[in-house]
Amino acid sequence: MLEARVNELFEEKQRVAHASDAIIFGLPIDTACLRSAFNQVCNYIGFLAPRLKDIFRPKHQSGAASPVVIAKFYTQSDRNRTLKAFSEFRLQKKTAVNLRAAGFECDNFFYIHESIDEPTRILLQKAIMLKKDKKLHNAFTFRGIVHVRRERNSSAIAVKCEQDLEAITANYTEHANENNTENASEPDQENTSVL
Repeated sequence: MLEARVNELFEEKQRVAHASDAIIFGLPIDTACLRSAFNQVCNYIGFLAPRLKDIFRPKHQSGAASPVVIAKFYTQSDRNRTLKAFSEFRLQKKTAVNLRAAGFECDNFFYIHESIDEPTRILLQKAIMLKKDKKLHNAFTFRGIVHVRRERNSSAIAVKCEQDLEAITANYTEHANENNTENASEPDQENTSVL
C-alpha cells in the first residue's frame, strides 16, 4: 500500500516537471534558430506564439542531433493554448502544418504534442491501438494522464494502467453486444432502410 502511494507521488512529480513542456516533430535538423522557426509556424496558422523559456534539440548519446525538439513554455496555460491552436488548425484543414506552405525549404509536416513520460507514452499507444480496432472512440492525454472516450459524446475516462484499459474496453464490448442483441430483435425505425 505504501509502495503504491510512493510510486503515485513519484509519477505526479514527473508530470509536474513536464507540465509546461511540448514535443515538436518535423522541423528540419539543419534549422539554425529553433525559436524563430517555431514563431514562423505559429504565425502561419494565425497564432501569436507565447514566449518560450527554452527550445532545443536533445543530443543523442552518440552526439548526433535528435529530430525531436523540446519546447519549454513559461506556463502550462501557454502550452495548452498553443496545443489547442494547432489542434484546431488540424481539425479545420484536415491536415497538419506543411512546412513548405509555412515558408520552409522542406515538405515535412509540423507536429506538436504534450510532453509525457515513457510509461504514459506506452499506455497512450495501447489506447490508440484500441481506437484503431474500434474498441474506443478516442484516446488522448490531458495534463500528463491518458484519457479515453468510449463513444463520441461520452465523458472522458482517466486511464492510469493497462488494466484500466482492459476493464473499459471489456465493459464497452459487453454493452455493445447487449445493444446489438436488442437492436436485432427490435429494428430501429430511423436506421431501417427500404430497398
